Amino acid sequence: MRDVEVYYPTHLDTKGWELQNAQGLVPDKWPYGLNQLAGHLSATSARLSNLAARANLSSTRRKKVVDVALAWEEDTALRMLLHSKAKVKLAGVIWATDRFASHKPKAKDQIIRPALRRLDRLWVLSPAQVPFVKSWLGPNHPPIELLTFGVDKDFFQPAEPVRSPLLFSLGSDRDRDMKTLFSAFEIIASARPDVALVVQTSSQLPTPVGVTKIPRVGHKDLRSLYQSATAVVIATGTNLHVSGMTAALESMACGRPVVITETAGMGHYVDHNETGLLTPVEDAASLASAALRLTDDASLANQLGAAGRTAVEERYNTREMAFSLSEMIERTL
Repeated sequence: MRDVEVYYPTHLDTKGWELQNAQGLVPDKWPYGLNQLAGHLSATSARLSNLAARANLSSTRRKKVVDVALAWEEDTALRMLLHSKAKVKLAGVIWATDRFASHKPKAKDQIIRPALRRLDRLWVLSPAQVPFVKSWLGPNHPPIELLTFGVDKDFFQPAEPVRSPLLFSLGSDRDRDMKTLFSAFEIIASARPDVALVVQTSSQLPTPVGVTKIPRVGHKDLRSLYQSATAVVIATGTNLHVSGMTAALESMACGRPVVITETAGMGHYVDHNETGLLTPVEDAASLASAALRLTDDASLANQLGAAGRTAVEERYNTREMAFSLSEMIERTL
């Protein structure tokens, strides 16, 4: 039996998450479904330790040696290196790639780079990140692999076909392009005033006439919004870590097509004209045209949505992601 320590970012209350999952309020028992590693690792099973999010970094208490420690992203990997006595250590690399690609590294990145070189294996969620991380870390870097991201296909489920046209957008991360999104929604509101336009965002940009802006909602309400939408529309700026990927896959899991900016790596998750529609960066007219295409053609929207659901069931789900991660762990051991 493998002993595996799972480290999470400090903002995640993993115990609270588990309680909310039992109440049907959030997807997966643990964030990103990493609890499912227990069913994949080795011929038997793994004994997982869900590490406290706010562990005391100054603690000198001796920890037992375990087989594996893994951290979801690079910031958490620093805490893992301080605490863990695991035989092998793995981590994901997400945000640092875009900070260095945009020549805007933070002070902590000078620590993160040598720390990542000390790990036994790394993964990224976008194919565009693989060559960049290899170059960034330099010669003799640890093995770097693409891990295909997934969502909880049992939590995010399709509902009855959409009746009234509704376009929904969400997200407030630094790579969301709200200027382009709002410009596209202005075009749509002018062409099709009967289409409801709903945006969940914390952006301070003026909200266009005809657009309803809502605050952040919980996963259960978010699922209802996906299910009610004709399509989910997301605009992002140029980035390597596939901003909008989670929302796209959750929408697909709910059987609704996504219209999203084609940044590097997005094609790995959204198949143009098959599970969704991809548009150029900062092109409001193309984004609006693609969204209108789906509001005008319910048959096409339902076709893309059904194909998206199939893709999530077969590939883009947390069970498949945990299986891929477990194979990565076994190769490292």
